[in-house]
Order: sequence, then C-alpha cells, then structure tokens
Amino acid sequence: MLVRLSYILDKNGPHWPGAPTCDAKPLNRISEGSAYNTFEVVLMNHYGTHFDAPRHYSDKMPKITELPLDTFVSYRPLMLDIPKSFNEFITPEELMPHRDLLENADMLLLHTGFSKLRDVEPERFAVENPSLSAAACKYLMDNFRLKSVAMDWIS
Repeated sequence: MLVRLSYILDKNGPHWPGAPTCDAKPLNRISEGSAYNTFEVVLMNHYGTHFDAPRHYSDKMPKITELPLDTFVSYRPLMLDIPKSFNEFITPEELMPHRDLLENADMLLLHTGFSKLRDVEPERFAVENPSLSAAACKYLMDNFRLKSVAMDWIS
C-alpha cells in the first residue's frame, strides 16, 4: 500500500523564515496561441515536504543523487504518537518503551500532533517546532537501522 505523506506545494505555505518558497511561472499558454501549456517551477530543496540528504549536514556524506533508490522506499514503517507542542523535545525515555517495534522498523514517523498548527499559526509553526533531543537522536542511531525519520514539523 502506498501512503501519501506530503502536503501540496503552495507558495504561501509555512517555511523557514527568510527562505524562498516555490513559484510556477507560465512559459507557454494555449490562451496566447501556443499548442500547449508549460511552466517553469522554482523550488528550494528545503521547502515543503522534503528529504534531507546526508550531505545537507556534512560535506563528507553522500549527495542525494548518490543514495540508492531503495533509500526512499520503506517496507516496515512505524508511526509513534508522541504529543508535543511549541519548542518541546522528544526524549530517549519516550522512545524506549517502543524498542521492540523500533527494532523491526526501517522508517520512523513521529506524529506529535504539531501539524494541526500548520495552517492556524504558520509563523510559529515555522520556528517554534518540537524536535528530537540530541540524546534521542543518538539513541535512535546507536540502536536501530532506520533509513529515515519523518516528523510532522518543519525542521
């Protein structure tokens, strides 16, 4: 079963302060005599629902184009509900009770409920999001073979 995990791209959607969003500029229009409609799409790689490649954080890590396609396909996703609000951290202690489930997962989806604030308070949603504590990241990296971690907040 395939499950859509992304939002529709919208230039007015929440984004990191000062960063560009997205734009689609018409190049050809049937209404102006062209045989077809085409658009130029301009999109920052860190906007909207996206995947941060290892190179995003270290020049010594692989580029997104160097990752095998299987990196982006998950066969054993696990979603954990860990409610969080503005500026709260997910801790190792909140992940530890799910150890048996995490051992069998290849993708972790963290559902904090924070996404409900995306359209209600977009400015705060962009900068006061929850996050994984450094200790929670270390716990996941040291103990499990996850391909990716997805979250319902911006960064």
